[in-house]
Amino acid sequence: MTVTDPIQQMPIRNQEDLQRAVSLVKQRIRKREEDLEERWEQLPEAAAQTMIEAAVPMFLGNRLASVALRMGKKVVYKLLDKFLGPSSTPSS
Repeated sequence: MTVTDPIQQMPIRNQEDLQRAVSLVKQRIRKREEDLEERWEQLPEAAAQTMIEAAVPMFLGNRLASVALRMGKKVVYKLLDKFLGPSSTPSS
């Protein structure tokens, strides 16, 4: 389905037709400018939301990795204590 522009379908035969066509073009431009202004106003909010959505998983991923590493160290140190004695592990 194609949408045709009413201006292109309108034959311009005299001054009145021309003025009507100019008026329609100006209305269409005003509408597009309003749409652009609305989008422009929403841009900072959308950018902030995108940044948060990207940062939260990264932060949680780093946080979980850090916790897992700490827990892994504790397990390794406990195993070393068990098999080699307390003097074989660094103090944490």
